[in-house]
Amino acid sequence: MDILRREVAYALRTLGRTQALSMGAILVLGLGVGMATTILSLAEQVLLHPLPIKDPDRVAVLWATGLGGTEIPMGPGPLGRFRARTQALSAVAGFGHWGAAEAAIGSGDLPRHLRQAQVTGNFFEVIGATPVIGRLLLPSDRAEGNESVAVISFATWQGLYRGDPNIVGKQVKWLATGASHTIVGVAPAGLDYPIGTDLWMPAWVEGPVDLVGRLAPGRSIEAARAELAGFVADEAKSQGNPSLVGAFAQTLPVAVTGDVRPALSAMTIAALLLLLIACTNVGNLLILRAGSRLQESAVRRALGASRAALVRQSVIESTLLAVGGGLVGFLVAVGLLRLFIVIAPRDFPRVDMVRVDGWVLLSGFAITLFTAVVTGLAPLMSSGQSTERHPLLRSDHRGGTESRGRQRTGQLLVVSQVALAMVLVAGAGLVARSLIRLETLDLGFATSHLSVVEMVPPPGQFDNDYVGWIRLLDRALAALRQTPGVVAASPVAASPFTGSNTFTVALEAEGREAVPGLTTPIVSWEGVGAGFFETLDLPLLRGRGVTDEDGRNTRPVVVVTEAIARHLWPGLDPIGRRVRFVTDTGERKWRTVVGVAGELHFRDLRVSTPTAFFPYAQLPFWQGTVMVRTRGDPGIAAEGIRRALKEATPDMPVWRLQSMPVALDAPLARPRFNAILLSGFGFAALVLAAIGLFVLASTGVRQRYRELGIRLALGATPGRLQRHVLREALVLLGFGGAIGVIVALAGSQLLARLLFQVTPGDPIAFLTSAAALLAAGLLASYLPARQASRVDPVQALRAE
Repeated sequence: MDILRREVAYALRTLGRTQALSMGAILVLGLGVGMATTILSLAEQVLLHPLPIKDPDRVAVLWATGLGGTEIPMGPGPLGRFRARTQALSAVAGFGHWGAAEAAIGSGDLPRHLRQAQVTGNFFEVIGATPVIGRLLLPSDRAEGNESVAVISFATWQGLYRGDPNIVGKQVKWLATGASHTIVGVAPAGLDYPIGTDLWMPAWVEGPVDLVGRLAPGRSIEAARAELAGFVADEAKSQGNPSLVGAFAQTLPVAVTGDVRPALSAMTIAALLLLLIACTNVGNLLILRAGSRLQESAVRRALGASRAALVRQSVIESTLLAVGGGLVGFLVAVGLLRLFIVIAPRDFPRVDMVRVDGWVLLSGFAITLFTAVVTGLAPLMSSGQSTERHPLLRSDHRGGTESRGRQRTGQLLVVSQVALAMVLVAGAGLVARSLIRLETLDLGFATSHLSVVEMVPPPGQFDNDYVGWIRLLDRALAALRQTPGVVAASPVAASPFTGSNTFTVALEAEGREAVPGLTTPIVSWEGVGAGFFETLDLPLLRGRGVTDEDGRNTRPVVVVTEAIARHLWPGLDPIGRRVRFVTDTGERKWRTVVGVAGELHFRDLRVSTPTAFFPYAQLPFWQGTVMVRTRGDPGIAAEGIRRALKEATPDMPVWRLQSMPVALDAPLARPRFNAILLSGFGFAALVLAAIGLFVLASTGVRQRYRELGIRLALGATPGRLQRHVLREALVLLGFGGAIGVIVALAGSQLLARLLFQVTPGDPIAFLTSAAALLAAGLLASYLPARQASRVDPVQALRAE
């Protein structure tokens, strides 16, 4: 033990004499281990860690599909009929078609924005979940007259309620209905479905739902899908609804992680590549360090030290470096995971599971320890093959076969680092290019000076008093239009970017047979008011927009986007033609087309959604959202808007008012998150590759100090020596970059699902990435090149 203590102390003193190299190795290891541990922990806990339910792979999520795979919800009647018919599912539950919808929860002037999901009472029973505290929802919770209850998520319990052990029995108020709900339990950590749910509530009346069911023994997910598809076909025939064409099914684990799986898979590969770059970098550092100490080892051998003692000393030093790197890596991982929780998009699943995974950290440490020990021993073992120690004792800076071999090894490792860095930087460049395309996308309407106002309509307003809620909305619109700074205002059925499957309908053109895909396209619909097109600054290509004269008792009208007009009446003038919902009958249900609008990205950021605009007075539905255009900064007019609405409609509080650029943050959150993470890996790879090139060039200058002095003495200029060092760096950068481009082109298809209007082989992204790598490499080589140009010939010739 005393011997070991002395050797550890000697190793610490030895590492202390080369503080720059030792700290560099520790920081490189820490960066590689920390970033890899962060992403691999995320992947393990989000993608691989099982859901906290019974046999999660036996739980299926299903829905009916329309043309083009459009998701079609199921009403209470079809849900009941399918429950009675199914053989592939032993139990069936439903959850709100729109998933976790943000709602105002609380009371007074400061409601909280939580995401609530409405589910059937047997939802938790079907999926097989167990509560952390209290109980989960029961089928009896749906019975009319029973107390209104709610179950909160584990993340909400820990965050909003700070893990209050007495949470059961507390009240939450849903402002949209005015109902207070008693919290009866807390769901288990990691149960995140529908994605982003903060609390689950039982639906009094089953509205549009998607299905979740437990597979019967011996039945497969495909059997459940086929069974639902057959049921949908029968429903379409009996209802005369050609918009229903099929069904979709997937297991619940896939439904939970499906959207993030491509991004996390790409980031896992990036993490492993970065760890490999870090190990390669440290390996190069230790090989060069050990090579510079061969003379010291030879002296110790000449003085009687055994080869085993030298090996043991090298192992101790390498282990100390690995331990230091592991500790730094742990701190980096903890910090990055805390940062992740802060910047993660709201719809990122299972955030409450995120933590540093011990096995992942241990694996990363084991890999780096192995790398450090092997590379630290390599020069020592190779030198030990020779029985002649006198050449090592006489070695000077002129170098020989061994030093040239170490130089070639270092060059090979640097080329490998550059190639791997090119792969990561190119991937980050592709995702960054995609983000730029999204952020600069022409939405079809002007986003500047535009705001989204979301109010809470009084409970029960939509039940039976159709005229009453129209009058209430009219008062709100009149107050807004009289507010200083407001140019125009109009209601909409749904807030922007709620998804292309929100409020959809199949349209039938008059005089044409209803044929799925030909004459009955599935489109989004909006209930809007006079001035809607002025509010959005959405151009009308033909005809007129909605006016105040389009009321409840006037001729039903509709404005359609150009895609709908082109689809239903190719080459014809759509003005004056009529459409109706395929499920509607009767003369009154036909609506006359009075205008054609340009295409817009309003429901979905990535795609323009064909939309039919109806006057809100002729379509009795409104959820409290109003679009407002102002003359100047929306933030300046915000207080006036709130005050005007509070005076005009005191029983309809504003629970959120945000400018359109802020509203765009939600659909851009995931692409920005992906770009930030992959750019972080790309930047780290650039730094590590630059460190490797700097160390190799600096070591080469030191080893060739005498040679450089002789060249200067024989007439070489400092500039020529500087260019010589830079040329060697450029050769390594060229080889590594070329290899990296080939690998990146082959692997870029893995990023295809993350890209928008950018191909996996986008030349601009690759050229930009190559330029960044070249700049980093030349910057890293400049200092050694400058050092080479300042060699003193007299001192170099005297060096021995």
